[in-house]
Amino acid sequence: MVNAEPPRLFAFRWCYPEGKVDDSANSLLVTFELTPSGTGTRIRLTATGFREMGWEAAKLAEQYREHSVGWDTLVPRLGAYLALLVSTP
Repeated sequence: MVNAEPPRLFAFRWCYPEGKVDDSANSLLVTFELTPSGTGTRIRLTATGFREMGWEAAKLAEQYREHSVGWDTLVPRLGAYLALLVSTP
């Protein structure tokens, strides 16, 4: 974890090479920002550091596309998961 400011921000690094230290030179920074919105919460997800990974252009485009698809799939599921957590005694 890089930063946590409950209940509005959570950031962590990932995708660093196996056996290497997790640092800003070899990993992606993923940040979730949460803000109240009406009766719910707006989630802003930012992933940075793709260019800094040193990938060739084709690999960079592929990784960016794969991460975008992954987050587009997983983030919408958060609401249902959180509702389940809140309703479980």
